[in-house]
Amino acid sequence: VSGLGLHLSQARRSLAPLQFYVQRLWRIYPMYWAALTVGLTLHQLRHDAAFGSWNEAILTVSGFCAFAGRLGCNFPLGWFIGLILSLYCLYPLLAWAMRRHATGTLCVLLIISVSSRLIVEHFFTGYPLEWFPLCRVFEFSLGLYWVERGIPGGASSPRWVAFLSDISFPLYLLHYSFAFIFWHASYPWHIPIYLAIVILASVAVSAVEERVKAFLTSRKRAPLPS
Repeated sequence: VSGLGLHLSQARRSLAPLQFYVQRLWRIYPMYWAALTVGLTLHQLRHDAAFGSWNEAILTVSGFCAFAGRLGCNFPLGWFIGLILSLYCLYPLLAWAMRRHATGTLCVLLIISVSSRLIVEHFFTGYPLEWFPLCRVFEFSLGLYWVERGIPGGASSPRWVAFLSDISFPLYLLHYSFAFIFWHASYPWHIPIYLAIVILASVAVSAVEERVKAFLTSRKRAPLPS
């Protein structure tokens, strides 16, 4: 899904490599840091330590804990940040290859992905099948392939689909932080209570992140006082 959405957006307006990377960082990190703040606050309220060391703090804030063999450190879903940013780094090369020969590129990436899955556990710790970029490059590139082959349809998406798309990233990042509600709420209400709280938290974080971005952008564009 990440590859599909990215390739669609780039097909509509192509960016220079530097602009592309800056845009991706601007899209990923503010939302990640907002979700991280919520997750670490919940940790503190449960009297859990936020960070074990300065190294762990730096790795957690950057989202690259998995590359040090610690998966997500104290923010379990943080491993996804290092993975998706690595795949974004590969995207210009993948997009170029897909445009030249989509089917052949996808076949090569399948071989690379399967080969990586067979060997990485001998060299890395901390569930490398999840976070090692070459293990997931085939899945990421399926979205690119679908765009290159022409997505069926073309009608505009319903509003509820756009809404779910907007909150999917914070929802993914936050859902594990609220797992304690699922385990401690009364049966059978634990599932609806958990879902309602996670969705509301995701909507709130998404709204705050959007407003902060808008504020920062407006400040950047505001004329300097004479």
